[in-house]
Amino acid sequence: MNDSHNSGVKIGLEIAGTGGRPVLTLIHGFAGSQRTWELMRPLLEPHFQLILLDLPGHGGVVPQPGVDLMCLAESIATFLTQAVRGPRCLCGYSMGGRIALHVALRFPESVSRLALISTSPGIKDDNEREQRRNSDRELAQNIRHHGLEWFETYWSSLPLFATQKELTVDRQLWLKRERLANDPEGIALALEQWGTGEQEWLLPWLVEVKCPTLLISGARDGKYCALAELMNEMIPSSQFLAIPEAGHAPHIEQPSALAQELISFFS
Repeated sequence: MNDSHNSGVKIGLEIAGTGGRPVLTLIHGFAGSQRTWELMRPLLEPHFQLILLDLPGHGGVVPQPGVDLMCLAESIATFLTQAVRGPRCLCGYSMGGRIALHVALRFPESVSRLALISTSPGIKDDNEREQRRNSDRELAQNIRHHGLEWFETYWSSLPLFATQKELTVDRQLWLKRERLANDPEGIALALEQWGTGEQEWLLPWLVEVKCPTLLISGARDGKYCALAELMNEMIPSSQFLAIPEAGHAPHIEQPSALAQELISFFS
């Protein structure tokens, strides 16, 4: 794993695949890492050179206090601008999708094409956003106090991930190991610094997204399908698709179907 230092932010990265192909950068979600994309890598590598990021506090990268969403987005944008020659394809999942959206909005020259998987534009209502901020902070303190085993049990039981109970036992165990491999302070800070409650309501600003954008949700994830449809109405050059038989994490639940859509869009 290599490290990138931009704007004082340390980001882990791995480069996979050969040069001479379109470069696709992937940003994992909360409590994930570059290993999040393990099921899709053999499907994507024949078509792209992949840059797989590890956010601070994830995948072995040290936690970093004082890094807000804008600082993180600026760091990723600077890296992409400096490191990638030719078209810059960017894809993020969930929290990683919100970060990728900030990159595309604030630093449009750093993104040529954008894919957002299970991504929210934020919370519109001020009171609801404050409640979410407080609940994220409470969860962060519980992670610090109770540890990762407690967090994994809590997180995997959320209704958002109910469809993952239908995965094979091996894949469910793989997901559990993935979550337990993180740094508890790192994911606590991620909640406090990059949680949905910390993000402004971006929907009115999406008309300023300059690049072609693919919005993806699992067809069984009704909440995020509705959010994607809202975003699709605002982004000038966008399309929305729902991955059949998938919930919130189509890259885990239906990796082949998702990979085909990304190959088609980015190629």
